[in-house]
Amino acid sequence: MKTDFRQFYKIFGILLVFFFALGFATKTNAQCSYCSTSFTTENVDEHISKVVIGDLSNSTTASQWKGSPQDYTSKSTNLQAGVQYTVKMEIGPNDYSSYDYCYLFFDFNHDCDFSDAGEAFSITYQSHDDDLNVGYHQANITIPMNALPGATRMRFVMVYNVSTANPCVSATWGETEDYTANIIFPSPDAGVAEVITPAEPYNEGTWPVSMKLGSYDVTSVESCTIHWSVNNVEQTPYYWTGELKTDQTTTVPLGNYDFLFPEGGPF
Repeated sequence: MKTDFRQFYKIFGILLVFFFALGFATKTNAQCSYCSTSFTTENVDEHISKVVIGDLSNSTTASQWKGSPQDYTSKSTNLQAGVQYTVKMEIGPNDYSSYDYCYLFFDFNHDCDFSDAGEAFSITYQSHDDDLNVGYHQANITIPMNALPGATRMRFVMVYNVSTANPCVSATWGETEDYTANIIFPSPDAGVAEVITPAEPYNEGTWPVSMKLGSYDVTSVESCTIHWSVNNVEQTPYYWTGELKTDQTTTVPLGNYDFLFPEGGPF
């Protein structure tokens, strides 16, 4: 046996690979016939001129206003459950009113209506531009975790002098625009925060191999299989379970390995 406490240049290399399995209940969003809205006066000035949410930003002009609801469902944005988004609506140009009310509706449970709890949001008045006669509305909304994943109908409503949220409103002045929100869910993101190597002096013998497991997304890591190898030799995988919240780490003992000084060096 070689002399103890003889340090060699490189002991080992460790390669860690993570595999995750995460399942969600999914439901096909059936072809729905959503309720309509109606407005008795075709007001080409006071209408929805712009909507913004996520990476969706759509501007329309008065000449594009043809009544309600307008079908922009080919335009979409990805929205992640549990995440807060800023929603903006512009009313005008050429006319706006302090009595304009703006709303946003989602069919989160894909039941072909917007009437369930948590599916309606008020987009409140913020400011206006007197030169353009444009009113600006804005709100922060959070996509609920109980929303179904996938393509989801999203409806913007602007209505004059109606202060009650109604996705099927009938009024004198207003406009409705329908879009698509792709609801997505965060996935656990585990990673190697640190590889913990044996401390000096490097003796021959059986030594534990461990690492620090990190969580790097908004969803907690609850389980993962850690595959590890020493000098390209696959070892017994380690199955970790627990709850690791965002930006937390935990030390994981992977197993033991018999380290020997290589015959003839290098040491």
